[in-house]
This record gives sequence, C-alpha cells and structure tokens, in this order.
Amino acid sequence: MPTQRRDREVCEVPCRPTPEKEAPKKRLRRSILRVGSDFAGLDTAAWALRILGIPFEHTFAADKDPSSFKVLSYMGAKTIYRDVTTRPATEAPSVDLYTFGPPCQPFSAAGNRLSTATPDGVLALHSLTYIKHHQPSMILMEQVPDVLSLAPDLVNLLFQELAALGYSLSSEILASNKYGVPQKRERLFLVGVKNPVEPFVFPAEVPLWPIRNLIAPLPPGNFAVLPSAGIGISAQKVANVTSHIEGAVAEGVDPFERAVFVSAGASKRWSHKSVDEVMTLTKTEAARQGYWCSLKGGFLDTDDVGVLQGFPRDLIPWRDLDISSPQQAGLYGNAMNLAVMLHLIPHVLCSAGFLSPAAMNKKLKYARDYDPGIRYLPGAV
Repeated sequence: MPTQRRDREVCEVPCRPTPEKEAPKKRLRRSILRVGSDFAGLDTAAWALRILGIPFEHTFAADKDPSSFKVLSYMGAKTIYRDVTTRPATEAPSVDLYTFGPPCQPFSAAGNRLSTATPDGVLALHSLTYIKHHQPSMILMEQVPDVLSLAPDLVNLLFQELAALGYSLSSEILASNKYGVPQKRERLFLVGVKNPVEPFVFPAEVPLWPIRNLIAPLPPGNFAVLPSAGIGISAQKVANVTSHIEGAVAEGVDPFERAVFVSAGASKRWSHKSVDEVMTLTKTEAARQGYWCSLKGGFLDTDDVGVLQGFPRDLIPWRDLDISSPQQAGLYGNAMNLAVMLHLIPHVLCSAGFLSPAAMNKKLKYARDYDPGIRYLPGAV
C-alpha cells in the first residue's frame, strides 16, 4: 500500500537561505504496547494482536458479563473490572491502546431506539472520562451507525472533547463483507491518535472468503432442507425457515447451491432471510441458535457463529472454560468482528508509531491471507 506523504510547508515570509538539512527521521515508539478495553466482551483487539504476532501487555479489561470474565481471565488480562460505572477513572491503569464498544442496544431496533434516554445510552461518557484522565496514545471505538442519527449530541460531544485533548480523529462505517467476512455487518469506527507519526488511513477492502470454506454441511443423516419441530426447535422457528426458504426458491434461488440464511428465532415480524451472506449477527439471535443456513442443512452452531465473526473454531477453548454454548454464541454475536480488526489495528499502530510502514504492510499481508476456516495459532507472524 503506498504511503501517504505530507507536503512541505511553504515559507510565506522572506527568509534567509539555509544549507539543506536531512529531514529528521520519524521515531518509532519501542516500549511494549499496553492494551486496555472497556465493554470488552471477547476483547477482539487483543485477539487480533495475538494472531498478528504483535507483542503486548494485556493491562486491563472490563465487562459485566460473567462469561466474558472467563475469557478475559484465560487471555491473561492483568486486571479485570466488572463494572465501569463504579470504577474511578484514576483507578484503571494507563495504556497505549484503549478500545471501547459501549452497548449498541439503545441505538438499535431491538432496544426500541431509546438512545440516550436510557442509562446504557450514555455509557460512552465513562470511556470519555477514562480518556480525559489517561490520554492514551490510541483510542478505538466501535458502535452501530444509527448512533449518528439517534444521538448526534453525544457523538458531537465525544468529537469535541477528544479534539480538544489533541487527538487526530478519523471515523468511518466499515462493513464486515468488505474485509473477507460474508456477513452484512456495518459498524461505525472512531479512531483517535495522539501526536501521529504517520497519517492514519482506514484499511483497503479485500475479497470475500467463500461460504463453503467456513460452514461444513451436516452429515447426510442430519442434513435437512427444512427443519422439523423438536428439542430446541419451536414451531415458530420451523414456520419462519419454511416461509423464507420457499420465498427464496420462488425468487429463483437454489438453496442447495447458494447459502440462504434465515434469522428464525424471533417472531414472524422480525424474521428475515439473506442470500450468499449472513445477515448482521446479534447476541440474542446467536444465543438462541436462531440462524438457519441452507448449505449447512441446519441451524448454525456456536462455532459457526464464531467463524462468521472471524474467530477460528479452535481459538477460544470456551468449553474448557465452562461457558455454555448459548453464552459463547452470545459473546460471538456481540463481538467486534475479528477480521475487520486484523486489518484496522496495523493502521492504528503505524499511525501512532508502534509499527513502521514496512512492518504494517507485513501484518496487512497476513491479514489478507487470513481465513478463519483454517487453524491459526496466536503469534503466527
């Protein structure tokens, strides 16, 4: 990827000629990268750093979900907080990279779009308090795009306060299906860099991974064109899947050749289908195993949901951590997409001087070759 250059400043007043001097070299920050996250969930940024082989100290993480706590403990986070609302900003340690993904429900249809009228709608202010006190070199926030229209005052406040602290800010809506993942998931990302060494740019798009590489069909004895009511499969799920598969066939879609996904766990009103790419995965629907895939011949299991969020099947040993299948599926559905973060994190670190442009490009090449259908060990680069 070509490196952007800053134009030389033009001297607008008469000045005496001076001997040409070699431009000072930009210094890289060589200290160990310290990472912290609030509303961490699976702490996708930390997993991305591990997979990319970037050494870091997992300084702290915070999340009130007990299942998240188990994963964060397994990852080796030095300090884990259960509630950011009761933690004084001065208590949490300083870090270099601070990530936060406040709950999206207040800004989504599932949360009735109540926005800042609910306590969860203003949780980002706790992150802002942390940033104002510690001023990390890099900040990264993820939120649903509807926050821009539903909470413009909150968004403007974040931008104004962060700019006043001296952060160079960039924001963009990134779609998972532009970074390899066959999922129609759009999220707003806000990146802030203090005293950037290189200009920050959002990552270039990459081709999609083939669905068939990610989701293995069930054995012939278990494969079904349409579900049957039974244990864990309600009559409503059966009706929703049947209706949408029939609708796809009527539209000329062959469900044996193309992936037809149905979000079937909710009521008929909220049930919907998607062809060739899964719809945006959610915590609630993933936890109740409500996603049907025609190429699988059944409902997506927990590991399928993880793969469609960019997590290889053997990356998180959730069974050994005594996390139930619904709990882990919910964590996957609520997580930042790992594939997106694999492309985004190197750009953030390069801008802040923790990676050189050459090192960034090596990490990005690895991210482009990444495929969660293949086993990837942490530190593979």
